[in-house]
Amino acid sequence: MRVNTMKTHSERHSRGQVLVLATFMLTVLIGFVGLASDAGYFFDYKRRMTTATDAAALAGALEARRDPTGLNVATVARTAAESNGFKNGMNGITVAVNRPPVSGFNVGNNKFVEVLINRPSPTFFMRVLGITTTTVSARAVAGPGSGKGCVYVLDPNGTDSALKVNGGAYLNAPSCDVFDNSTNPTTALSLAGSGACITANSINVAGGYSGGPCFTPAPSPQSPPVDDPFANLQAPTIPSCTYNNSVAVTGIATLSPGTYCDGIIINSGALATFSPGLYILRRKSPKANDHDSFHASGQAVLSGTGVTFYIDSGGVALGGGGGVTFSAPTSGTWEGILFFQNRSDTYQATFAGFYLSQMNGVLYFPNAFVQYSGGGLTTTYTTLVSKTLQISGTSYFNNNYISLANGNPVTKPALGE
Repeated sequence: MRVNTMKTHSERHSRGQVLVLATFMLTVLIGFVGLASDAGYFFDYKRRMTTATDAAALAGALEARRDPTGLNVATVARTAAESNGFKNGMNGITVAVNRPPVSGFNVGNNKFVEVLINRPSPTFFMRVLGITTTTVSARAVAGPGSGKGCVYVLDPNGTDSALKVNGGAYLNAPSCDVFDNSTNPTTALSLAGSGACITANSINVAGGYSGGPCFTPAPSPQSPPVDDPFANLQAPTIPSCTYNNSVAVTGIATLSPGTYCDGIIINSGALATFSPGLYILRRKSPKANDHDSFHASGQAVLSGTGVTFYIDSGGVALGGGGGVTFSAPTSGTWEGILFFQNRSDTYQATFAGFYLSQMNGVLYFPNAFVQYSGGGLTTTYTTLVSKTLQISGTSYFNNNYISLANGNPVTKPALGE
């Protein structure tokens, strides 16, 4: 029996349609595979570009905060982008830095920095669909963030109380946060004796705490340590001596800014007024019982508006029953900075024993023990940074920075868009 194997015209036509359809479906499938592969690559590339953009915007905002009138913001931002793998001008990459931003919510705000990174990138599998390049881009904006810290105790290795409030003393900071970096498991923070209290917005300690129950609110133990909020604060250049010998004040006197190369002594009963400006204080040859470069005793009364004291060497001892009324500059290089001790200087600072005192500004003693009593008067803003701290009287801390041109001096840059 003979079997006819000849294909009819209809069968041959159907077979051709299947072949065409299969070819088309294969092309579409390859396109989808290519799209998925290229999309995965570009998603990862976009993620890395976003990381670089965020880092660049934060670096630029930090530089803008450090030097509000400087011209290095773009350079600093591009350096941060390059360290994350995106160098301006290489392989078609552009890193645009705008201060102030030219788009978004912060247009025209000179406190914010905008960074945009773009790169035309070749495709791989998507070429079969005729798509040979695509542009990957990312944008970030950074500027002042929120910061509510008023007390920072930085020593992580204290064997005893890094922050100690003595009996009867009161650390009162209801609107801001207290940070203690000591990791001592039981006494990183302590209330010693009857009547010692801390009131704050939050109380954060890296280790444990003892004493009480006069904490409001209860401390948060094992909290992450915080960074030095003024780690980027630049020390002044030390000029030649304005006063080569120790300046001793008696009676009524007005002092002028300058470099006091053997310190300032305010004798008992003196009334000393400090004119606005920067005072650089040094101690030529500190001795065991005579190491203070700034000393006030007895019933001395000190006052000064728009002043900054840079302690280059030696200690500070202001007390003895008189009064101190100081406020930091409200604008310029030293905006908000009242005291700044050289980071290599470990001599103690004492602000205690006043009948009345009020210090508006930052007291920055990052490697020194500070004994502090605020004197019972409220302040507009007081921020204290020390290695270790002892509160010995009623001490008010506040964070109303409305008088400062650039607001909160401890605010760290944060991503805004």
